[in-house]
Amino acid sequence: MIRKRVFEILDKGKSGDILSILFDSVVLFCIISTVCCVFFDTFTLPSVYKKIFAVLETAASIVFSIEYILRLWTAPHFFPALSEKKARRKYALSFIGIIDLITVLPFYISLFSALPPAIISSISLLRVFRLFKLSRYSSALYVLIDVIKSRAQELRLSVFVIFILMIISSVFMYAVESKAQPDVFNNAFSSLWWAVATFTTVGYGDIYPITSVGKILGTTIALLGIGLVAVPTGIISSGFMELQLKNERGLRRLKNMSGHFLICGWRLDFEKILDAVLKSNSTLKPDKIVLVNEAPPEKIEALRSLPKYRGMQYIAGDFSNVEVMQKALIKEAERALIIADYSKNSSKLEIDSRTVLSVMTMKNLNSKLYVVAELTDSKFENNLQISHCDEIILTNDYECSLLATASCGLGYSNVIKALISSADGSGISIEDIPQDFIGKTYGEFKEQGGVLIGLLLNTGNFYQRRKDAVREAQKNPDVKTIVSNLQKVKTLKSNDPLLLPNDDFIIQPNTKAIFVRGIKGENDV
Repeated sequence: MIRKRVFEILDKGKSGDILSILFDSVVLFCIISTVCCVFFDTFTLPSVYKKIFAVLETAASIVFSIEYILRLWTAPHFFPALSEKKARRKYALSFIGIIDLITVLPFYISLFSALPPAIISSISLLRVFRLFKLSRYSSALYVLIDVIKSRAQELRLSVFVIFILMIISSVFMYAVESKAQPDVFNNAFSSLWWAVATFTTVGYGDIYPITSVGKILGTTIALLGIGLVAVPTGIISSGFMELQLKNERGLRRLKNMSGHFLICGWRLDFEKILDAVLKSNSTLKPDKIVLVNEAPPEKIEALRSLPKYRGMQYIAGDFSNVEVMQKALIKEAERALIIADYSKNSSKLEIDSRTVLSVMTMKNLNSKLYVVAELTDSKFENNLQISHCDEIILTNDYECSLLATASCGLGYSNVIKALISSADGSGISIEDIPQDFIGKTYGEFKEQGGVLIGLLLNTGNFYQRRKDAVREAQKNPDVKTIVSNLQKVKTLKSNDPLLLPNDDFIIQPNTKAIFVRGIKGENDV
């Protein structure tokens, strides 16, 4: 729990998370201030400013060192599909991990090494790489890298053609001008410098042709340079356009995301579902939500264009397909909500079949993923249980039960609405049980106050709960007891509600309390 909270603080600041925003502000201040120090170190300034720069550098280096250590420690939360060792190795060898390391190395090298001042001064220039740490707070650098990667072949070809033409031009210019200007065009390398300056349309003017043939050749090369230099620019521009088009149509593979929330499926009231999800998860922001469906592109574009959904990601395709879910970085995802998909004219049987297949696919790709799935028919419930789905929503059964209870004329529907509605902060509330009460009785916990109506057993990811249960079952030295315990593990049910248990019921780990909360201040007079 502590490590996860540290990870949340280190992650990009979330609205309402004061510690996370404060941490980001401190890091940004350190980046900007120390880069400014590198710049102003090149000036001749009074010693008092040098002391201020030294204090800022020391403070920033300590902050960056602590940040690097904490990011290594919390790396398993950034790469949840990997083991702790592999997650830390992946972070350490990633682009941003290397940048994080480079930003602190100059400080410790200058502090502990006995290298000559000239070398230490050169190494200290590495501090300017701290600017790359800003990429953690903006996707611009990653977008540029993606564009260059996608257009690598065309860029290599254009650069190769330009290089060949520069070599040819330098040789020809040397042949034409070397006799007239032996001190200026004394070898092909001098001509190459002129060709580079001309092709890139810089034209420093330090060397230039004076013969008639040289001037004609120079004019031709200069005109060619205008067009050739524009070629890589055009290639990169078309790459940006293609990337933007892929983003809008949901065809691009996600990058640099972890701990995100997948929402799979589509229906007419989808916007209402999104609003409810964001309202129920106060710490969840749109940029951590990834939509995966086959809805009409214009509907998705209209949805994502709304200010309240700014930053929301989208992957187009069948969410039961392995390749589609890999584009959504399912191995790094934390939770998934699968709603009955009405994007096609499918029967309810086909919709539920796809839901079951999707859960099996997701759990196979990421066993630690917490999956909630909606079914229209309860006959598929057993299939989802076998697939280790963490929560199953039987929409039609709930609707039928609600209609049946409402027909009694006793106000059941109003009571249920009040219990599940969170508009005023009242209703059913599932809350953590303080660690002090784990291993104690339900009766002891009940005395703490509040309208406690039961417990929610085996909360969290089913895979992890079963793994914990198997480990616990094997601790007993008696073989028969171990076999008996393992048989109980088979019947383990994730997020199992136990209403009003006996007072002597022992509260186990991974248990939460179920309360009914009223409107705050309602009874205050």
